[in-house]
Amino acid sequence: MKRNVFISFYHNDDAHYKHKLLTMNERHDIFIDMSVDTGDIPDEWDDEKIRTTIRDNYLKQSSVTIVLVGRNTKYRKHVDWEIGSSMIDTENNRRSGIIALILPDTICKDNKLIPTKELRRLYDYYKNSYSNNWQGGWRNEVTMNLSYPCLPMRIRENLLKENELFHEKYGAEESIVPVIPFEDVIEYPNLLREAIDYVYEARNVIKYDTSIPFKRRNG
Repeated sequence: MKRNVFISFYHNDDAHYKHKLLTMNERHDIFIDMSVDTGDIPDEWDDEKIRTTIRDNYLKQSSVTIVLVGRNTKYRKHVDWEIGSSMIDTENNRRSGIIALILPDTICKDNKLIPTKELRRLYDYYKNSYSNNWQGGWRNEVTMNLSYPCLPMRIRENLLKENELFHEKYGAEESIVPVIPFEDVIEYPNLLREAIDYVYEARNVIKYDTSIPFKRRNG
C-alpha cells in the first residue's frame, strides 16, 4: 500500500535531488508525493503555533516525512520546522514516521554510516566516561561527533532516543529514524519502500523528543 509522503529539503541546493527521487518514484510507484512549499511563517510565532500550522496546513494527511540531507540542510529553519512538525500529533493529523536520505555531496558521504548498535555502544561509553558533565557541554559535543555531523539537530537528538514501546516491538538496536544514503534508494527502490513501511508502522509507538526549540533564523 502506498503511503502519503512529504519531502523536506533545502530548495536552493537540493531541488534536483527531489526531482531525481520523484522520477524514480514514477517508475516504481512507491509513494504518493504530498509535498508543498511551507511559505512564509512569522518568526515571532511561538513553537506550538508553528508546529500546529505546518502539521495541519502543509503536511496535512502525510504519514511519512523524507528529509533530503545536503550540506546546508541542518542550517535551514524551514526544514527544522517541517521535521519538528512531523513529530507531533494535532487534532487533525497524527505524527509521521521520518526517514533521512544522505545526499551524495554532504559531509556524511566521507564518514562511515555507523550501525545503530555500534553508535549506541560509543554513545553509552562517552556518556559513562564523562557523566559528571553529561548534562552540559559534553552531551552536545558527543552527540555531534558520534552522530552523523550533517544531520539536522532534531534528527540527531532522536537517532538514539530510548523508547520502551518502540524497542520492545522492533528491538533495542533499531533507530526510530532510519538514515540511508540517497544513492542506495535510487539503485534499490525496494529499500525505500521497506523503510517507508517500517516508519509508517513504527510511528504508532514512537515518542519523539520534541523539546528542542524551533530555529528562528537560518544558520
